[in-house]
Amino acid sequence: MFGSVKDLIKLNDLYLKGGVYNHEVFLNEELINQSLENQVGQRGLGWHSGRPFPAGMGHTGFTGTAIWIVPDIN
Repeated sequence: MFGSVKDLIKLNDLYLKGGVYNHEVFLNEELINQSLENQVGQRGLGWHSGRPFPAGMGHTGFTGTAIWIVPDIN
């Protein structure tokens, strides 16, 4: 992922609010839910669960930019 901290906050917000950001639907909530479920092993659709952060889902990014979300705590 390439992005600023502000962009990552927006992306987190999008996933934590079921695909809605700033009162506008960007992604279908069902797709959001499916992407955060493990599809193969500890991998969702673009997300990783388990180590190093077992309480949520994350993406480490190729450039070192990491993002982790914990949907149940929202």
